[in-house]
Amino acid sequence: MTIRFVDLVLIVGVFSGALLNVHAADDERHEFEFKFGGWSYHEDTLSERLIHASGDTDWQFNESHDGVGLEYNYVLSPDWRIFVGGFSMHDSYNHDALSLGAGVKYRYETDLDILSSIDVNMAVMHMQRGQLIDRSIYRVGGIAPELETHQYSIDSVSITKLLPYMTVNLFEKISFDLMALPTSKALITVDESSNETLLRDNPVTYFVRMGIQF
Repeated sequence: MTIRFVDLVLIVGVFSGALLNVHAADDERHEFEFKFGGWSYHEDTLSERLIHASGDTDWQFNESHDGVGLEYNYVLSPDWRIFVGGFSMHDSYNHDALSLGAGVKYRYETDLDILSSIDVNMAVMHMQRGQLIDRSIYRVGGIAPELETHQYSIDSVSITKLLPYMTVNLFEKISFDLMALPTSKALITVDESSNETLLRDNPVTYFVRMGIQF
């Protein structure tokens, strides 16, 4: 089932609308935040080597994601919030990526003018995004299959995972979500001359996005 960004906005709207209806008299319990941007740094050199060996020698990860999204927070107490949000962007493979998440956050208030607070978040995220698949062709025969040609595809996959991350809040209105996203392990053939096949060791993608509370 494909989830469009408009579906994410509707889900966030229905959830927040229900809580607004229950607690209409207490506006301070409701916080909306517009999320945008998305910038990343990748440690995954093995995937790049596979794609370069397949002939796309100028290929690089997309690290500026042009994302847009919406998050709703319901304030349980000065320290605790529950939230739901949706985000749409171009992922690391330049595929359209959509995510929907819900979770809980704990807020540490500071006494600083600029850095107003830090949130520790735990979310369940459902994501639809691109995934690199090694489709290299092997010649069968002899003691072991021999690599004939490098090939790959980038397929659309759906993933649900538990995601901890941190949010830094500035001036009580501007936020930066800071995430470290491990990649699933995969066998990738990286050396045609030696048929070297390596198990990718969960490289990490570091990701940050901005938010403005309204």
